[in-house]
This record gives sequence, structure tokens and C-alpha cells, in this order.
Amino acid sequence: TDTTVYAIGLGANVDRPALEQLALRSGGAATFPAEAGELDAEFARVLGALRRRYVIGYTSTNPKRDGAWRQVVIGARQPGVTIRSAGGYFAPMAARPPKEQR
Repeated sequence: TDTTVYAIGLGANVDRPALEQLALRSGGAATFPAEAGELDAEFARVLGALRRRYVIGYTSTNPKRDGAWRQVVIGARQPGVTIRSAGGYFAPMAARPPKEQR
């Protein structure tokens, strides 16, 4: 759904690898504060990241409508810039004809 996930795991029973993977795949980030008193700072960090987002457009030259994963690499010319992205997208699928036409 093109949703960026910022996961904040609190407590000893957090599945860190699962949250990290979810955040990484969506282009977000995962953090794990040691105590509840740090949550305000974590929420502020996420809000700051959301305010500094840029949206870029891309048009593929690949006409295949096969639902395959297409890797897209985004880089920065300026040193010290952090780029987070999902790393690509799934190509659209070809439309299927209605059942009565199959």
C-alpha cells in the first residue's frame, strides 16, 4: 500500500527482527527505547523525519505488467544525506478479462 512504517518497540518481549524488517522494507526505521520516558523523544524524531520527506516520481521504461519486483536505487550527490526508500516497487499486473470472456 506504499506505506512507510516507523516502528517503536518498547519492552523486553518485542520482536526486534520483525519490526526492523517491516520498517526496512517500507523505507522507514525501527527504534527501541529502553523505557517509556523516551517515547516522547522517539515520536518527535518520527514526526521530524516525516516533515523532511521528499516525494519523487519515476516512470519505468519496462512495459511488462508481470507483478515482478523492480529494484530502484536512489542516491544523493551531497555527502551526509540519509536516504530511506522501499528500494523498489512491484510492477502492475495485467488486467484479467471478466470470467465470461475467458
